[in-house]
Amino acid sequence: METRLPTFLFVGSAKCGSTWIYKALQAHPEVYVPAAKDIYFFDAYYDKGLDWYASFFAAADGRAKAVGELSHDYLYSREASERIARDLPGVKLFACIRNPIERALSVYHFRKRNGTAEVDFESTINKYPLVLERGKYFDHLKVYLDCFGEKRFRTFLFDDLGADARVFSRSIYDFVGVDPSFEYLDAEKKVLPASQARLAWLAVFAKRAARRLRHLGQASIVGRVKDSFVFNFLYKPIPEAEKETLSPAQRTRLIEYYASDVEKLGALLGRDLDHWLE
Repeated sequence: METRLPTFLFVGSAKCGSTWIYKALQAHPEVYVPAAKDIYFFDAYYDKGLDWYASFFAAADGRAKAVGELSHDYLYSREASERIARDLPGVKLFACIRNPIERALSVYHFRKRNGTAEVDFESTINKYPLVLERGKYFDHLKVYLDCFGEKRFRTFLFDDLGADARVFSRSIYDFVGVDPSFEYLDAEKKVLPASQARLAWLAVFAKRAARRLRHLGQASIVGRVKDSFVFNFLYKPIPEAEKETLSPAQRTRLIEYYASDVEKLGALLGRDLDHWLE
């Protein structure tokens, strides 16, 4: 059987709808995505070789007009962009980004769930500066846009997913080259809402186990576990009233931190993003 490699890649960013996009692509009968979301081949596991990477797509059959994977850290690796250009000629790539202030808070909630956050938001961003830095999208998007061009690289906005999820799904389908009229029935369903661990020590253990499995090349097992009852056993949604929010002073500082990048980003994408800084 002829080895199939991706015709499209989602390259980032995290906490910007990637799981929703994965589910939407998984639901389309003309799309094949592996059980493993976030294979991290082109940045973290490139030494395992192209044959190892191709094994994730071995089950793709002739019905799949589009074959792809989603790894949300590729966006931040220039080396990954160069490897992709070399190994996947003709591949289409896309990113999805959101208000960087909202993203930073979402990353904090995610870290808190997994037991890798500090006592509060301020302490967390001080210890883990990437929480904020990865919300500065402009330079990273520019690398991919310069490398692949506008026809092969597209940036979607999380804002549009929130405004009309069905239209958003059709835009994704159209870009990857499958029937855009397919109706994704769970389009309005919220995926991975902010949650908290039922047992903190068990969540930390699960995170470490997942990291170890990925290192051993068993990312597919991680993907299957995430789709099983185990996830609901480990975590429970946080009620809206209990979610941590930013103080006015914190939000003002973040607006100042992101202002220049958002201005350049709006010009690059031809979109008015001023509301991100309100």
